[in-house]
Amino acid sequence: MTEEKLYELLNEISDDHVQKAKRTKKVKKSFILKCAAAAACVCVVALWVFHIGIPSSDTVITASGLLTVTAYAESNEELVMQEGIEMPTNFSWSLAMSSSPGLPLNLYADEYEDVKFEVWTDGGTLLLWESNAIEKIDGTFYAENGTTIYWSTAFNYEENRFEAYSKSISYIGIIIRENENIVGYAVVQIYTDDSEDGVLKTYFAKLLKSVSFPTVKGKYQNITSEYVMSEIEKVKKS
Repeated sequence: MTEEKLYELLNEISDDHVQKAKRTKKVKKSFILKCAAAAACVCVVALWVFHIGIPSSDTVITASGLLTVTAYAESNEELVMQEGIEMPTNFSWSLAMSSSPGLPLNLYADEYEDVKFEVWTDGGTLLLWESNAIEKIDGTFYAENGTTIYWSTAFNYEENRFEAYSKSISYIGIIIRENENIVGYAVVQIYTDDSEDGVLKTYFAKLLKSVSFPTVKGKYQNITSEYVMSEIEKVKKS
């Protein structure tokens, strides 16, 4: 191409074309910057979720509860508690007439061999009764698979006697773990229909909720204690 021909072609490029090219360059640059900012935001959110480890209700996969809670009547007859179903009236416990130190509940999960139960109550007292010895549980404790716990009113060690419990309703919270992984939880309600001023009341148990967290593609879900505690509080308030 001759120098004269090149000069002619360059002269044919109008100012319009030049301005359009500049605008296109700016749009592309702006689009790239926006994409980069959006990607950065996604990364920040992903890191935040990974850091706190609290799953949302949309990401948690639940199934029917794997916990079997068995209650005992005064005749030592066993009855498996079913979620949301009232216990028969003969499955009760009272300070006045009882052969056990409290309302007995057996905790068992047959789907897992090495589970442990993290158990606590927000009212009354939890007891273990083994070899005719009664052990009071303070705060949260970890029970082996198949352990029977007893819910009772407060025990006065100085006077060696149980005392009347003033609240009409209390709750037993249960978190089920396999090693360090949370695989389920349950909430048991302890209640009485007796008047508040009664001294020797009769107490009943009701399984309010039992939930399991199955593995997904062979892996445990990232279920945290904080998440489960918030779900338990929702059950108690419902």
